[in-house]
Amino acid sequence: MILAGLGLIALFAIWEERREREGRDTLLDRSLLRVVHLRAGLTTLMMQQLILLGIFFVLPVYLQVVLGLNAFDTGKRLFPMSVTMFVAAMAGPRLAAGLAPKRVAQAGLVALAGASVLLVGTIDVELHGTEFAIALAVFGVGAGLLLSQLGNVIMSSVDPAKTNEAGGLQGTAQNLGASLGTALIGAILIAALSSGLVDRVENNPAVPAAARQQISDAAQAGIPVVPVADVESAVRDAGLSPDEAKAVADDYGDAQLQALKRAIGAVAIFALLSLWFTRGLPGRAPPARQGGEPVSAAAP
Repeated sequence: MILAGLGLIALFAIWEERREREGRDTLLDRSLLRVVHLRAGLTTLMMQQLILLGIFFVLPVYLQVVLGLNAFDTGKRLFPMSVTMFVAAMAGPRLAAGLAPKRVAQAGLVALAGASVLLVGTIDVELHGTEFAIALAVFGVGAGLLLSQLGNVIMSSVDPAKTNEAGGLQGTAQNLGASLGTALIGAILIAALSSGLVDRVENNPAVPAAARQQISDAAQAGIPVVPVADVESAVRDAGLSPDEAKAVADDYGDAQLQALKRAIGAVAIFALLSLWFTRGLPGRAPPARQGGEPVSAAAP
């Protein structure tokens, strides 16, 4: 699907170039993409959404599927993130006035990476409430710092007559990042769960050979993320004894926790990789315009 999406983007670029050569109206002024500040803002925004939607995909799985919390209790556990995100978003513009948007965005990404590492250490069959809340609070700070900068950088990087097109590009970057975040982090979670379960049952003498083969076959299509109790009930219904069913369920539970850790670890890696995209963000106060034209060279 990702390759198909890239192919469509390439076809769109070819189509727009053809219309431009013919002197016809185009949907997008492609010269905007040569504005360094705008391009950096869009790509960093895309990565921000990838990270946020990735973590928002994983955490409810942990809280609701593994720990069995309902939607209300899940919201309460995520509340520290919302508070610190709001506070950091309000403080971000003042920080940028002294440190520059680039530095604030980079600090936000480092905070997201650090918070993800902290979250990995809290993933267990029981919730470590204090550590979990601290990790979420740090994550909220990182997200808030990014949110406070990128929209302003994007819109101030272009001439006022081009703000509508810049807004369209901003929305596209947000949606693309959100889609990639859910797809990539979800794929990592399912792949890690499937491979982890197969490895465990193949090395578990308490699991019958026939059941090992069935699980291996099922893993080819991806093992679903469900409560451990549901797995134990399903394998008992399939004919395994209570002890054999418990052995499979225990392996599934271990594989599930490790898969969640890997998925959150991937979020940390994406946050660090995103630092590369911040190179073109303004190195001082938001980009000024000269003679009505956007500044297209990255500030040092």
